[in-house]
Amino acid sequence: MERMKIRSMVLLVSIIFLLMCTATAQHVREKGIFFSTEEEFVIRGLKPADGNPIISDGDLLNSAGYVYMRNYELLKKFKARSDLGLDAADVINIRGHFVAFSTELDHPYGGFTAGDLLATNGAIVPNAALLANFNIPRGLDLGLDAVQIIGTEDRIIKFFDAVRKRGREYWIEKPKAIGEYLKKYGVDIWFSTEGTGPLSAKKIPMFLDGDLLSAAAGTIVLRNRDALPVLVPAGIPSRGVDFGMDAVTFRGREKPEIRKYIYYSSEILFEGRMGFTDGDVLKSGNGIVMLNSGLILPFKPKTKFLGLDALSFGNGKIDLYPQITHFNQVHVSDISITGLAYPGAPGREQPKDQPFGQWIQIHGYIPDDIDIQRFRVVYCKASDHPCSITEIDGIEVTAAQDWHVKCSDGFGGCNGDYHWFSDSDGWFNAAQYRTLRSCNPDLPLTMWNSVSAPDKNALYVVWLQIQRGGGVQVEPFKHYIQLDNTPPTNLALAPKNGNICGEFGPDNMPIMVQGRFKDDHFWRYRLTLFGGDPLGIKHYGWKYHDDSPEGDFVDPTGTIGPSIVDLHEVNINNLPVESIDDCAYAVTIHVRDRTIRGYMFDAPNDDRPIWTYGWYSWYAFTFDYTP
Repeated sequence: MERMKIRSMVLLVSIIFLLMCTATAQHVREKGIFFSTEEEFVIRGLKPADGNPIISDGDLLNSAGYVYMRNYELLKKFKARSDLGLDAADVINIRGHFVAFSTELDHPYGGFTAGDLLATNGAIVPNAALLANFNIPRGLDLGLDAVQIIGTEDRIIKFFDAVRKRGREYWIEKPKAIGEYLKKYGVDIWFSTEGTGPLSAKKIPMFLDGDLLSAAAGTIVLRNRDALPVLVPAGIPSRGVDFGMDAVTFRGREKPEIRKYIYYSSEILFEGRMGFTDGDVLKSGNGIVMLNSGLILPFKPKTKFLGLDALSFGNGKIDLYPQITHFNQVHVSDISITGLAYPGAPGREQPKDQPFGQWIQIHGYIPDDIDIQRFRVVYCKASDHPCSITEIDGIEVTAAQDWHVKCSDGFGGCNGDYHWFSDSDGWFNAAQYRTLRSCNPDLPLTMWNSVSAPDKNALYVVWLQIQRGGGVQVEPFKHYIQLDNTPPTNLALAPKNGNICGEFGPDNMPIMVQGRFKDDHFWRYRLTLFGGDPLGIKHYGWKYHDDSPEGDFVDPTGTIGPSIVDLHEVNINNLPVESIDDCAYAVTIHVRDRTIRGYMFDAPNDDRPIWTYGWYSWYAFTFDYTP
């Protein structure tokens, strides 16, 4: 009898534990970002329920680290046995697994095309029906790249149930009827296409594949140029590029305020100032709010980038955490754990393995809907990490450094001036920062005068701290930044045969120039010969650290060995004939390293230029020439 009581108690505890776990799992599934990747990968995080660690680009994932629905589960009602990919998705009911979506590939037996909108209840809205109110040719299928359904959850489900009952052929024959059903159920479908719309009477496209469209109204809801930050050259024909809209989602399903609640990803990346990848989550007019590496982090893939194809906030219960996104306008995904930027760059006009120096602009994202009182960026030496409280320094911007930014002038413009600085520990007021961002879209989180760091040439770990209520929280990422605040050193230059300030003639040409220089991040050097009357100048072209012709004596840290080495020949006959005379001439060497340097803000315009060609030093010798 006693044993039965014990077993009953164990069973009861087990049931309670199971219910607790189930409740926790259900809670997790009510939150997070739903998405799909452009590439397949092997999961190394939480093991999927079906035991299969291979993630397809057709599976619908959740940023909490679990597989929400496999591709075959999405396609269960459509009798498709192969993985057809996932190009767009909107999770309507999380617990009920009701999803509207599109595939990358057509149904193998003609059941639907990759441009049709599908739902997990078996409904199909043909591409022609989505585009019916745009009055384009009926046979034109422009694909489907992003989708978000507008309306209440119950009305949306009723709408798709009515669509399913009619069947695809009905909507093919009567595509305009979809507008009547959208109106009847108080629903709209906002979407983007894979292809550009046909030309209008004005000989311009009716819409671009980066524009967000309304199926109910047959209008453009948001143009690509208006979705992206003002620094991005988006827009055709006036600004040059259509970046596409590969995914879109909102907070909540009621018709949103465009700029405040639309989140999306682009079809192509942007490598300019404040760049982004085609896997980052962007906010309308505001830039990055979630890095691709942040979405996929819980799955622990062996890469930091997998792209982004489908995106959905589900019921809107998500937390977009504060994070750093750029250092001196370099996307954090382009910075390796060595703290060097662009590890895969070609090394010529775009140097590879670049450190950072001087003023470092640190950009990031501070959410509007989280109660954050203040924030700061902190750092410590990588050799000390994990660092104690005494080893962590906040990046301070002092009032004396005179950082002035634009602010509201009270008349609807941004002609006001605001003196912006932190407290002595580097903390900034978060509410004021958000306000200033409206007039300064690319306002950094802070500016780091890295020359004043305890070791101005060390590797540092950098991260963002925020204060909510009485506690301090940190972003989930640590960023490694290698500093280099020392120009090339130990320069020497001399002729191999002959003396500095010596006499040279035609028989001494050409002159082999020898030299020496050192820099931990050497990039390139160039010799220049000049002199005569009139002055003649000959530049001999840049030589790079990874050039490897026979007789080259440089490596990524400068010249090889402690002594001077052969660099390049110079010849007085390379100058214009009129400049060759009995006169004095000079040979100079300019040496550059690979440091990405930022400059101090230029008050009152908040001009923060970035110099990507590094620190430089120069040296010279002279000689006399007699023809």
